[in-house]
Amino acid sequence: MRTRMKAEAGFSLLEVLISVLVVALGLLAMAGMQLKSIRDSHDAYMRSLASELAVEAAERVRAATGDQIYALNSASNQMDLNSALGCYASGVATSECTSNIASIQNIAASDAAYFASATTSMFGSGSVQVLLKKTDGTTASTLSACSYSLAGASGTGTACQVSVSVSWQEKAASGTAPMQTQTFEYRFR
Repeated sequence: MRTRMKAEAGFSLLEVLISVLVVALGLLAMAGMQLKSIRDSHDAYMRSLASELAVEAAERVRAATGDQIYALNSASNQMDLNSALGCYASGVATSECTSNIASIQNIAASDAAYFASATTSMFGSGSVQVLLKKTDGTTASTLSACSYSLAGASGTGTACQVSVSVSWQEKAASGTAPMQTQTFEYRFR
C-alpha cells in the first residue's frame, strides 16, 4: 500500500509576514501620493487666487483710466500713458500721480488698501504691485519713459506694458526647506 503525502493546508507564518509587509508598503505609497496630490492642489488653488487678484487689479486700473491706457498727445504726436497710471504704478514717483481728477488719487489709494487687505486675507502675507514694464523687461520709473511716437513721427520711444504682480509665501515642495516666494504676473496694454 502506498501512503499518500498530505497536501499543505495553509500559509506559514513567514508568508503571512511578507504579505503584510507588501500591503503596508503599498498603503504607505498611496498615502504619500495622496499627500502630494493635496499639496499640488493647494498650490494650484493659490495660483488661481493670485490670478484672480491680478486680473481684478488690472480691471481696476483699466476702469480708473477709462480703459485708455495710452492717449494721443496731438501736440507731440506721441502716445502718452494716462496720468492716472502714475497713481497706481509702484515703481513710479508719487509726483507722477498728476491726474486732473483728484478722485482718481482717492480711488487708487482705496484700491491699494483693498489689494493689501485681500492679499493678507488670501495668502497670509504677500503683495500686489502695479509696474510699468518696458519691452526689454526693465521697469520704467516715469510715465514719460513709456511714451512712443506714432508712425511717421520723427522721434521714437518705447511702449510699455502694465504689469500686475502678485507675490506670496509658500512652503517648498520638499516641506523641509524655508518658505519660498511665489509670484504671478499679469501684463496688459
